[in-house]
Amino acid sequence: MGASNLMVYVPPILFNIVALTFLCLWRARVISSWHWAAGFAQTALGFVLSTFSTHPMFDAFSSGMVFIGAAYCYGSGLLSHFDAPNCRLARRSLIAVYTPVLAYLVFVEQSLVWQLFLTDAAFALLLGIAVVTVTLRASRYIDIGLVAASMIVVFDSVLRTVFFTFFTESSNDLGDFANSAYNLAVHVSTITVCMIFPFTALGAIASAAIDSHRSDAENDHLTSLPNRRGFEKTIERKFGSNTPGGVALLFDVDHFKQVNDTYGHAIGDRAIVMLADVLRQTVGTSGYIARAAGEEFIAYLPMHHRAMAWR
Repeated sequence: MGASNLMVYVPPILFNIVALTFLCLWRARVISSWHWAAGFAQTALGFVLSTFSTHPMFDAFSSGMVFIGAAYCYGSGLLSHFDAPNCRLARRSLIAVYTPVLAYLVFVEQSLVWQLFLTDAAFALLLGIAVVTVTLRASRYIDIGLVAASMIVVFDSVLRTVFFTFFTESSNDLGDFANSAYNLAVHVSTITVCMIFPFTALGAIASAAIDSHRSDAENDHLTSLPNRRGFEKTIERKFGSNTPGGVALLFDVDHFKQVNDTYGHAIGDRAIVMLADVLRQTVGTSGYIARAAGEEFIAYLPMHHRAMAWR
């Protein structure tokens, strides 16, 4: 079996492995979006349909729809990861236009060249909408890398379809796709350049999950203030071993149990939140505040002395 024959098996195997990984992460509730798993699974299926032929028209139409479904899912995964607007109307409208045009090119015109052009162009546009939407939201290095990898996938689709449509003499017969130079180019670019995308996505999502768990461990969910551990970590990250002198203030609500017993825990929680807001506004940017325990709060005012702290 030649290298080119072996190559056709690589993308579906790789993308199935990645899809299974994302599915496990979603089932374990490490990530909140199932779209990543669906996108990579559809990509794997698309490679199978387009490479291992059953009937040329069925292969062309079904693989086109599957790849567009993958682009939609990738976009949804990106938008969800960056907590961006879902752009659902624009993206679904694009699919609604794409589908009948694809059917016409496959079943009426039976044009391989224009079917490939349409699918790659729609794939790039569909994913590109999400990429443009999230670009300015990327701040961490790994998220910037994910946006960059997504852009590479978009550019790969655009450059490939423009080159093979307008600068080469390719067969227009749907049945010739499996053995075409275009199919080989898709496999080569997928195995090399475009595999950056799934692994960068995996890294970005894993990093976000770690940050989320760290935030849960270091922050109080009721008041959104740091808890005692988060307070210590914040001071450590800010000053290291050179914490400056200052004033530490401890706050405790007297007889708070009576509030819960008399008015209920919901009212008690509201009182805690209101007190946290007052303390947050009072300390402002001059210090650090945390909820140390139930009704106990602590504030640290660096470079302050006691007289300044009481003002």
